[in-house]
Parts: sequence; structure tokens; C-alpha cells
Amino acid sequence: MAETSTKVFILEVMGRHAGWIAAASGLAQEKQTDPPHIILFPEIPFNQKKMISKVRTTVKEQGYCVIVVSEGVQDSKGNFLADAGTKDAFGHKQLGGVAPQIASIINSSLGYKYHWAYQTTFKGLLGILLHKQT
Repeated sequence: MAETSTKVFILEVMGRHAGWIAAASGLAQEKQTDPPHIILFPEIPFNQKKMISKVRTTVKEQGYCVIVVSEGVQDSKGNFLADAGTKDAFGHKQLGGVAPQIASIINSSLGYKYHWAYQTTFKGLLGILLHKQT
């Protein structure tokens, strides 16, 4: 892979309190080195140091890293990484998207180019991906 290529791809999936959709992405692996290389769950507190180390190692060994992240990933204090600071009509915290936050952490820590996307529903269609490239 060229040095100028995107090194990290982050896919945000549904799962505010349950990471089964993110976990299901691991079923696509035929061998341990296949993507997704990292899966971030809402049930397991986010560990930035551990994630950065795994991204660095994976890019070094594989040339790229794929991360699947549940929208409800939380820090060790139970705060949503993507907390937008507002609430919806039902009083639930609105999340502003965790994929760009993870991308920002990776970019500021490692300087890697990235793409991020999230799964969404729009008029009954599933699987539309929106992405951003830096």
C-alpha cells in the first residue's frame, strides 16, 4: 500500500447499549488478520491508549486498519464519546457520531489518513454510507 494511501477506515454501526451488530462484523473474518481489525463495543469502556497501540501495530503489519465501532461507545466513567450535549424528545442523550471522534483521535495521535462512514436508514433503505476523507 502506498505511503499516501488511507490507512484507517472506521465504520460506525447502530448499538447505543448493545454491541451485537458490531460483533457480527467479526463473523466476516476467515483468519485473525482479516478485517475488522478492531471492534469497539458499548459494553467495554473505551481505552484510547490500547486502541492507538492496536491501530499502529495493525497498520505496520497489514498496511491498513479497519475499525467497527458501536455508536454507544463510552469512556471509563460511562460518558458517551459522541455525546452531543443535547437530548431528544424522549429525554435520551443525542449522540453526534463516534466515527469522526475516533478518526480525530487516530489522526492527532498517529497522523494517519482515514475514511469514516456510518450505517443509516433513510426512507426504509438500509446500508447507505456517508463518508469523510482527510
